[in-house]
Amino acid sequence: MLKPTDKVLCCCRKGQVRSVAARLLLCERWGFRRVVAVGLENTDSDTLAHLSEWAYVILVVGSTAVWDMSPWFFKRRAIFVNVGPDFWGSFNHPELLAKLEPMIERLVKE
Repeated sequence: MLKPTDKVLCCCRKGQVRSVAARLLLCERWGFRRVVAVGLENTDSDTLAHLSEWAYVILVVGSTAVWDMSPWFFKRRAIFVNVGPDFWGSFNHPELLAKLEPMIERLVKE
């Protein structure tokens, strides 16, 4: 489904852990170069709307609470990547990357 030439927007609640981990995997593991990570809580709605127009696909990375807070205009092209709530505290935490990698790999290999 995803190709390294695609523009991908990765979102989580604050844009500091889960979405950044997804961006890291896409860029370093599969060679993506047009990936942006943002937080839904700390990015204004105009910016989110602009980024959603730019992106080919939107990955909402987190728990169902993060999906629920996603703007309606995201959901038409969004894919929910359910890694659960953030208890890792760091985007490069080995357990987070180990949990997220097979989920991202399925999207890249579909």
